[in-house]
Amino acid sequence: MRVTTLFVRRVSRALLISAFLVAQSFAQQQQVFTWPELKAKFEATNPTLKAAQDNIAESRAEEVTAYLRPNPDFGLTTDGFQISPNQGVWRPFSGVFEVPTLSYLH
Repeated sequence: MRVTTLFVRRVSRALLISAFLVAQSFAQQQQVFTWPELKAKFEATNPTLKAAQDNIAESRAEEVTAYLRPNPDFGLTTDGFQISPNQGVWRPFSGVFEVPTLSYLH
């Protein structure tokens, strides 16, 4: 029984030392990056930066197309409806003031 316990201890120590040595070898194999490599890696994986670049591209596209297809805007403003009778007479459209508008942005 004592021989088995001694054998188990030796095997566990050997496995522990082997695992430590393997971990050390992986730690020593870390890759060294240059600044341009880090910058390229950051730009490729950063979603906030990608969203900002998409917004800039969209703004540039809007600048280009702003004068190409202007949309006219038509409107009609009315005021002066009679809501309640005045001296017993109710004429809802007698004092209506109408203003047509046209807006053509370019």
